[in-house]
Amino acid sequence: MKTTRDFDIPPQKYIHALTQDLQLHKDSKKFLEALENIPVLLDTYPLSSYVDPTFILIGEVFLKTADNSIRSRILKIVKKSCHHFEAISDFSKVKEGVYHILFSTDDVAKILTANYLALFSQFMEQDEFVVDIIKQYVHSTDISIAKYAFEAMKHYASYYPIYAANQIRFLIESYYEYPSERVTVFFIEQLLDVCSTFSIGVVDIDIAFKTLANDVYLKTKPDIVVYVLKFLAKLSVESLNRREFVIARILTFVHKTVNRMERLALIQLLGYFVDTLFFWPENLVRDVISITNDFVHEAKVDYKEEIGELTKYLSSLRAQNISSIKTICNFIMDTSAKSKYITDSDLLFVYRNVIDNYAPEDIKDVVQLEKLFILFKNDTLDSKILFAAMRSYLSKNITIPLYVDVYDFCKKEVMNEKRTDRVGLYLKVIRAILDLEHTFSSKIESLIDMLFEKEIGIQTRVFYELVYHRTVSKTVDCNLWIKSIPSFDHSLLFEIAMICLINGHWQTAALPLFSYLSKSVTSVNSKIWFRSIICLCQSQITTWNVQNIENSIENQEMAVGTLHEVASVSQNTRNMRVIHEFLTIRTGLFSKIMNAILVLDNSDAKINDQFKSQTDYQKFLFEEFQFEIVELNELIKMVSLILYQSLDADSETHMQMFFLSVQINLLKTLLSYLIGENKVDYTDVLKEREEDYIKVQNEEAHQFSLKDIQSYDKMPSKQYDKTLSNDFDLMPPTRKSDLPSKTDSRLWDHAILEGSTTGQFNEATECVYSTSDAMDIDILNTVNSFQFYYNKQYHSRTKKGANNADFKALDRIQFTTVDWNLIQGMEKKYKEHDGRPDYSGSLLHADLYVKYIGDLNWTKLCHILQTLKTFSPKNLNEMLKQKALIMEGMLIAFKDYRVIIPFIAYSTSETKVNLYIHPKEEVNDSREEYLFIKGGMPIFVESILKFKGDKFKFECIIIEIQHFEGLQLKELHKKEIIQVKADYIKMPFLLNIANDGHIKVILSCIESQSKIRYLLEEKTFTYKVEVNVFY
Repeated sequence: MKTTRDFDIPPQKYIHALTQDLQLHKDSKKFLEALENIPVLLDTYPLSSYVDPTFILIGEVFLKTADNSIRSRILKIVKKSCHHFEAISDFSKVKEGVYHILFSTDDVAKILTANYLALFSQFMEQDEFVVDIIKQYVHSTDISIAKYAFEAMKHYASYYPIYAANQIRFLIESYYEYPSERVTVFFIEQLLDVCSTFSIGVVDIDIAFKTLANDVYLKTKPDIVVYVLKFLAKLSVESLNRREFVIARILTFVHKTVNRMERLALIQLLGYFVDTLFFWPENLVRDVISITNDFVHEAKVDYKEEIGELTKYLSSLRAQNISSIKTICNFIMDTSAKSKYITDSDLLFVYRNVIDNYAPEDIKDVVQLEKLFILFKNDTLDSKILFAAMRSYLSKNITIPLYVDVYDFCKKEVMNEKRTDRVGLYLKVIRAILDLEHTFSSKIESLIDMLFEKEIGIQTRVFYELVYHRTVSKTVDCNLWIKSIPSFDHSLLFEIAMICLINGHWQTAALPLFSYLSKSVTSVNSKIWFRSIICLCQSQITTWNVQNIENSIENQEMAVGTLHEVASVSQNTRNMRVIHEFLTIRTGLFSKIMNAILVLDNSDAKINDQFKSQTDYQKFLFEEFQFEIVELNELIKMVSLILYQSLDADSETHMQMFFLSVQINLLKTLLSYLIGENKVDYTDVLKEREEDYIKVQNEEAHQFSLKDIQSYDKMPSKQYDKTLSNDFDLMPPTRKSDLPSKTDSRLWDHAILEGSTTGQFNEATECVYSTSDAMDIDILNTVNSFQFYYNKQYHSRTKKGANNADFKALDRIQFTTVDWNLIQGMEKKYKEHDGRPDYSGSLLHADLYVKYIGDLNWTKLCHILQTLKTFSPKNLNEMLKQKALIMEGMLIAFKDYRVIIPFIAYSTSETKVNLYIHPKEEVNDSREEYLFIKGGMPIFVESILKFKGDKFKFECIIIEIQHFEGLQLKELHKKEIIQVKADYIKMPFLLNIANDGHIKVILSCIESQSKIRYLLEEKTFTYKVEVNVFY
């Protein structure tokens, strides 16, 4: 049975196919392949209507087969699929078939069955018969049978506290009985392993801990001390009072034991305390160093493995004080010359651990820049670890003199380095400096010329990340080097072109590269895709005049139109749809810029003839710009809706979308300063826009994809001329089965225009749709120490130039999550930057503006906005000065505006939502319609939350059901699930069915960190009412 990603196979066909595959009389090879394929099937079809019959069929095979090896294989398969247990509706059906095997005379079959039933312990009551079988077979002389018994015991003890407490008493009794015929070393090892998984909150584990700890201290049972210490270590990891005692006991036995295998096992127990938040006291650190030193100076025995493990723990543990870290560093430096098993790599790991976990001022005597330089000159060390250590050191110590020293060192070394990997290392460090401090861009330009001249690093990706860095204003024309280096692989050229596009080097770099690469492809989709990128690269505003802006708009519109061509030849994907919508919004912004310039330029000729006063001029501007402001507000809504659907987008995509909305809001604010205090009602304009808005809303949303385009870097160089990808190795190739069906109305098919409403966040962080009054946001006073994100408190707008009536129809901008590490890392720098005005609350915008328009432009824009806030024109001449300031602000903000289309690194979402109606009859096999009975109809909404790559934490999951009869909303149900832990959700609802209609299910979440509500899935189900026929 083949698997697909969408629910295009109805349950009846699924069950029939699976039944045929699991017939025992069939070919054994095909049968076993079908059996092994079950976990994949369940992951593909995770909903109850598929999961229920699958486990029932598995149980039937488990019962009917006489081969215990097949039962053992089924047991492993069920363990792999345990995350689907919550979708099982009736566990009695799972139990009733296999339960008869417990009365068999076959011992293996009985214990396998007991283990099988124990897997479902969370959803069944404790079965005393199964408990008796477990107790009987844990003492079996057959080790395989005993292992199955202990596994069943572990499952039972995980969910039955009384049973777990009984096992603690059983452990103590068995420990004192050891050694005996019934209680062997294997028995004690397995029983200790089971009891070590118990939670102290469930059973009183202290009894066993104290008993065994005292006995270890007395050394009464040395042959099982390793197993006992492992038990104590697992229990003490989360206990502050026990850790030091257990570590001390472990180190004592490590020092005294003569059995090497036992010694290694004991050393590995220290790993339980290294990867946690435990801070080691100085006495324990010195004990570890002392033992390691003894092994180093032992001449008769080779302690390579022991030294390696202990050194690894020394370089990774967290010490309570800096003196312990100094002791570790001194020990490694002293012994590295005496032992071949301790090297500079261990010192490098210590430095990286210290830099990541301690404040810079605390470790200034331990980690010094000169020491890092010495390590950098060691060619035997791992370049990745060196770079990670230096990058952490630079980010923790934000000082210009330090950056200058590191830059000079890397510049000197890279000029003399011959190895490509080492050249890449030094260039990566320079790029990290440029990321942290953009003022180094002037130094980088001279370095780039030197590197090109000597052809150093020109075959590496990081070189071009530096050459075409976003902060480097001087763009190197790619025609100067592409023809002189014929050995370039097309995959590298493709990566360089993407770097140029992402960092805003369009005209002289990205455009020629994409034009060159477009001649190498043959597929239709690839040519279309390259055509859209080439159009985009030609859309940058290079000169501030109407003709240039108009050319930019035309090129963007051509790129949007080209994406329509892509949609005509390929399937729909979310990535292409978002790119199309983003470009559409961006084109709308540029159109508004051009219209504003035309109005302001043309008004100059009318000033003496038509505009005799400031009031006349303001009224004219108000009539021209009120419509523009409302449309700008709608563009912000469109960005907000894209963000609402982009929980799993990467931080760069979030920042690009957020900055686009900030730019739209900036233009809106600049235009609003010109409107003044005219009390003109928006009613007629809003009514006109309402009609257009509803008309656009009812139109079908276009979808776009790029199914068959693959990235250059995934192909052999000889196949570069076939296809390209918009995913750029960020997403796996899209298959047709990944795509939504045409009838599904879910997240990726969500219309960009959602009624005439805008999404806002209320105090409970719930996204509510409202048409109520809202006011604009000021660019310089929106966020105060990021309070908006955490507290969701709206700030009143400073009323400059326009009153509340003017802004009655303008909705608030909606914010989304951004790269917090990047933004918070810049906060200190911007506060302490010399010569920069201290604009409270503008740090978030500052980082984005510096990133996308440059530091110099942002500083100028800040001064202009600050002046406009306090500027209050009293006559026409002063207003013309205000207009000049606004024109200058537009020039600065938008001339070098190079925000690209978001090449989104979405985590491949496999979130599903479905109705589970039992009992139910389906109208047809496509599952598009259901047949309901009039009256109260119980239904379940079930969902599987699944994201590849990232793990999201949700504060709550919201399930909303909208029940329609025709076009009329009849019922609205909403339930919230707090503290979501499982990936599977099932929630009951009761609907009142009277006539034919449809049910719209909306699954959304509130993400834990940002407290923002995101849409996860949306789907519509159509139903018909059963008609009773009487004869």
